[in-house]
Amino acid sequence: LQIKDQNEEIKFKNVELKNTVDQLAVARVGKRASTIMLIIALVLFVAEQVLLEPIIEQQISVPYVGLGILAILFFVVKSLESSLEKYFLNKEKKKIIEGDNNPTNDNGSWS
Repeated sequence: LQIKDQNEEIKFKNVELKNTVDQLAVARVGKRASTIMLIIALVLFVAEQVLLEPIIEQQISVPYVGLGILAILFFVVKSLESSLEKYFLNKEKKKIIEGDNNPTNDNGSWS
């Protein structure tokens, strides 16, 4: 009976630990992914305005094509941001689980 109670407590603690690792990883990678995607979005926007917009204005007489391209770029960047965040999140979880952020030194004592 005592072993069963301890087993249930261990399962509960494992779920709590997993949730804590997830929250820590999300906090660490969210800002990194957003910063990278903001830079990419800025580069794509400038490239569209400098390179594509003049061509669109000369070749196509349909109004708002440039805005359509910007909208497409927005959705592409947003989906890439989600993918990048998932990639960073998985990488960060592995780092946390493997103990790279362990506050003990090599002999196991606290530094």
